[in-house]
Amino acid sequence: MVQEKVHLTHNREIAKDYFELEFSCDFSDKNIPLPGQFLTVKIGEGPAPLLRRPFAFAGHGDGKARMIYQRRGPGTDMLAGMREGDALDIIAPLGNSWPEPEKNEHPVLVAGGIGMGPILYFARRMKQTGRDFTLIIGARSGEYLPDSSITEDLVPLFATDDGSIGIHGTVVDALPSQYPAHPRFYACGPNPMMMAIHRKALELDAPCSVSMEQTIACGVGACMGCVIRLTGHERYARVCADGPIFDSRDIQWN
Repeated sequence: MVQEKVHLTHNREIAKDYFELEFSCDFSDKNIPLPGQFLTVKIGEGPAPLLRRPFAFAGHGDGKARMIYQRRGPGTDMLAGMREGDALDIIAPLGNSWPEPEKNEHPVLVAGGIGMGPILYFARRMKQTGRDFTLIIGARSGEYLPDSSITEDLVPLFATDDGSIGIHGTVVDALPSQYPAHPRFYACGPNPMMMAIHRKALELDAPCSVSMEQTIACGVGACMGCVIRLTGHERYARVCADGPIFDSRDIQWN
């Protein structure tokens, strides 16, 4: 984990209210961010926004890293207004990473909303290693899906609530009825979506890993502000320090 000032190389809108931000970085070999890990960003030089913002890595290579974020408040409005050459103060990499699938497992990667970032990063890692995988991305409508430059090399299946692009329905409706090998699920997105994938995995007796979305303040497990409930009696976990990746069976969904 390091704290450093990085400079933007691009910051562009890839879907309605969704942006891909890329910045130059010089991570050492032992600090290269893995798919599933995240960074925290200090936005602006003044006192507001007070807290750093967490974002999952959406890619890394050639001395650059990427993240995908949604504009949905004052902090991300400020972020969307930044341009090439502007500086950001980051702390990274943080958290754990996606577990690797076994040789006989078929990875099924499912993303919704800002869950696109860590899922796309993992999908590219699977492609680089020659693994077959299924990638599904869901959204309310086609305007919230990323443009083709982000996904075309990964050949995703799309699902939209209004049927404007891809399958008319949810990501669960887009799941294949059969898999070439034992499925292993990976999901990041809204909690109802991840819970639905978790239930599908239970139905198939398949493993499922989820990346939990929580408001994260310190990012290192000190403030206890991102605690989630686990299964069992009075068990809790910190998303920033114990996650953000968890076995879906360990999450108390209700």
